[in-house]
Amino acid sequence: MKRAQPITAATRFISATSGPICHQTLSTQLPKKPPAQPKVIVLSRPVGITIGISLLPMSLSKIAVASRIKKPAVRPELRREWLRRNETEGESPPEIAKQDGYDVRTVRKQIEIERQERVLTGELENLAGTVEHIEENLRLLEVRLEGAVEGEVWDGLGRLARVVRTKGHLDYYDAAQRECASPQALAEDITLCRRLSSLSEVTPEVLAVKSYLDRVTLRENEGELAMDRVSLHEQLKLENLLANPHVWPSVEALFDWFKSRYRAVYLAHHQDYYRETSSHRLSLENAKPGLEALRRLNSITELGAPLGQELAGEYKYLLSKTRPCPEKGSEVLPELEPVCSTCSLSLTDEPPRDEMERFLAGLRRALEQQHRRLSAQAIRQILAQSEDSRIDQFIKVIQTSDLSSLANVMDDELVEFLCYLLAEACTEPFPLLSRIRERFSLIEEGQTEEVVSEFRTLLEEGFAEAKRRNPGKRVQISPE
Repeated sequence: MKRAQPITAATRFISATSGPICHQTLSTQLPKKPPAQPKVIVLSRPVGITIGISLLPMSLSKIAVASRIKKPAVRPELRREWLRRNETEGESPPEIAKQDGYDVRTVRKQIEIERQERVLTGELENLAGTVEHIEENLRLLEVRLEGAVEGEVWDGLGRLARVVRTKGHLDYYDAAQRECASPQALAEDITLCRRLSSLSEVTPEVLAVKSYLDRVTLRENEGELAMDRVSLHEQLKLENLLANPHVWPSVEALFDWFKSRYRAVYLAHHQDYYRETSSHRLSLENAKPGLEALRRLNSITELGAPLGQELAGEYKYLLSKTRPCPEKGSEVLPELEPVCSTCSLSLTDEPPRDEMERFLAGLRRALEQQHRRLSAQAIRQILAQSEDSRIDQFIKVIQTSDLSSLANVMDDELVEFLCYLLAEACTEPFPLLSRIRERFSLIEEGQTEEVVSEFRTLLEEGFAEAKRRNPGKRVQISPE
C-alpha cells in the first residue's frame, strides 16, 4: 500500500515560563484522514528544551499505516494499562507481551504511543490554560489602559483555544484541520500566542506602573518629571504594548528612573510641609484661650449679638490640616506608592498659610469688638457698682486693652457673674457713630443744629430698637 505524502508542521512554541523538560521532536506524516489506530511509529531521540506552551505538532510522530495488519488494533484502555504496569509496577515490555499474548515490538510501540499521547494531552492542557490567562489579562488591560484589542487578535486566540481544548491526538488533528487552513496558519496563531504571553506575564507590573503614574501629582516647576510621565503614559498605551511587548524592560527601566527622582522630591516636600504645619499648630494652641474667651463673651446676650461664630469651625478644620504625620524618613513612601500611606499628602498640597492668617485675624477682630463693648462707659459704670475683687480686676484688664489678659481672666464663673450684673440694665450695641460718619463725612460750623438733630433722631431709634429686644427692662446703648 502506497504511503501518503508527509505533512510537516513547524509549530514549535517555546516560552520561558517553566523549566526545561525532555520532550520528543515530532514531525508528522499523515494520510488524508487520520487512522483510528496508529500502527507504526518512529520517534526521534528526546531533546531538552525550555518549554512553557510547548512543542505542538499537528499529530503524533511519523504515523503510517502498515501495508499488512496482522492483529486487531490495541484498544486505548489496554494501551494505558500497559503503560501503567510498565511505570508503576515495573513490568518490562517482554513480561507484558508474554503475559498478555502480544509480541514484544507491539507492546513497546503501544507503550511509547501512550506515553506520547499523555505528553501531548498535558501540553494541550497547559496551552489551553495559557490562552485563557492571556484572554483574561487582555480584557483587564483593555479596561485599565483604556484601549482596544484588534479583532484579529481575538480571532487568532479563539482558533488556538478551540484547537488545544481537545483530548487526544485524533481530536487534536481534527480540530487543527477544521480551524486552521494549513500548518502555517496554526504556526502563526501559536506565534501570536507566544508574543501575547510575554505581555500577559507582565500584566500585573504594567497595571502597577499605570496606577502609580495616575496617582502622581506634580507641581508646575517639575517640568522634567512631567515630560517623563507623559512619555511613560504614551508607552503604556495598549496598542504600543501589543505591537512591541519586548520593549517592556526599557519601559520599566524608565519608570524606575522616574520613580527615584520623584521619590527624592516627594520626601523633601513631606519634610518641609510638616515642619511648617507644626509651627501653625503651635499658633492654634496659643489661640485656643482667646477662642474660648470669645465663646464665653458671646454667651452674654447683654453685650449684643455674637461675633465670629464661624471661628470655631475654622479652628477644627485647621487642627485637622495641621495634624502631624508619624512617618519619618524613607518609610514615608512604600515601594509602589506615590504618596504617604498614612497622611496621603500630595506633592501639590501646601500648608494652610492663608487660612491661618484669616482665622487669627478674625479672632483678633472679634475679641477687639467685644472688648470695645465691655469698655463702653455704661458697662463700666454697671460693673463698678460691684465690690467683688474679680470684677475690679476685670475692669483693670479692660482698661489696659490687653486681649491676651482678657482671654486669661475669662471663665464660666466670671461670665455668670457678669450676666447677673448686666441683667437689670440691658446694654445693646448701636452703630450710632458709624451712622453719623456716614451722614456727615465732614461737619461745617453751620451744620451744628443739623448734626445735633440727627444725633437725637438716631439715639431715639437706638433706644426704641433696644426696648423692642428687651421688653420690660431698662436698656442702655453702646455706641459703635
